[in-house]
Amino acid sequence: MDDFFNAAPENQAPVAEAPQVADPAADFLGEDVAAVADINEAPEELTVDSESPVDLAGEFESIPAAAEVMEEDAMRGMLSSGATDIPETRMDPSQLVNSMNAADERIAQLNSESESVRKWREDNEKRIVETDAKETSDLEEWKSTAKSQIEEFYKTYGAENEKRKNQNRISTASKPPSLDDPKIAWQQIGDFIDFNASRQAKETDKDRMKSLLFKLKTSPPVKAV
Repeated sequence: MDDFFNAAPENQAPVAEAPQVADPAADFLGEDVAAVADINEAPEELTVDSESPVDLAGEFESIPAAAEVMEEDAMRGMLSSGATDIPETRMDPSQLVNSMNAADERIAQLNSESESVRKWREDNEKRIVETDAKETSDLEEWKSTAKSQIEEFYKTYGAENEKRKNQNRISTASKPPSLDDPKIAWQQIGDFIDFNASRQAKETDKDRMKSLLFKLKTSPPVKAV
């Protein structure tokens, strides 16, 4: 009976093997196990040759003898303040003095420039005030001069006009016109006319009238007997 179930028939086809599938998790765990195995191994012992011991004194030979050594108070102050940087090299006193002198010179220069600017501003304001005052004074003087000249002109004109009127009165009173003499009458009429005046634009032509009056003045008509 067992042979019946266990025996495979001759004509039965062979079963194909299943393909192997890679497992990433298994690979990762395998690498960790290998690393742990390396850690668990005992470390190799270091062997020191007793014939050539380590000379620590040679490590300090590279430090220069003139190197600055930090004082104890400075070290304590640095540690108490929480500073971790090594302080820089001390500044030369001469350099410090030169820097202070340069700063003082710059401050003096700035103060000098400020003083010059302030003086220029004061002089400029003073000049502006003087110019305005002079302009006002000159304007008042010009007005006064113009007023005086106008008054003098009208005064002179009035005096000359009055003088001319007086002369005309005197001449008229000394030579009364003779109504009986037609020559004198036409001469007096002709004296009121300017025969040399030119005709203005848009003015009536009076040349014929002037010519007639001039003829009567020079050659008055003879009175009939």
